[in-house]
Amino acid sequence: MPISKLEASNGTSTPMASHTEHAPTVLKASYQSPTGLADFHHVIAAPVSHALNSEAKTQYLGELRASSRKLQDEINKFLTEKMDEDKKGQNQESTSGASLQKTQEELEEENYGEEVAGDDT
Repeated sequence: MPISKLEASNGTSTPMASHTEHAPTVLKASYQSPTGLADFHHVIAAPVSHALNSEAKTQYLGELRASSRKLQDEINKFLTEKMDEDKKGQNQESTSGASLQKTQEELEEENYGEEVAGDDT
């Protein structure tokens, strides 16, 4: 079962609103499945703590929102590619199964109305 995780951090152990250094915020997402894993991330410049006026907050939130959309687009593209790969794999399996089934049906048609050695039905 695929596992995904989405988080935003400022690269420090302190909460984003109270950091004193200018540390970038990293928006990260991880995808993990039995066939592999993928990591996605976007870095956003965090506002300097003394510049936390409403304009700086608005700009920061706008960048965070835009980065979230970009990250979501990347994840959607990746998942679509994974689904296409899975479908191709399933189609190949079902095609070989369909060929086998078709062959069995052809044999039944050829032997229709006749007894076939080893057939107890």
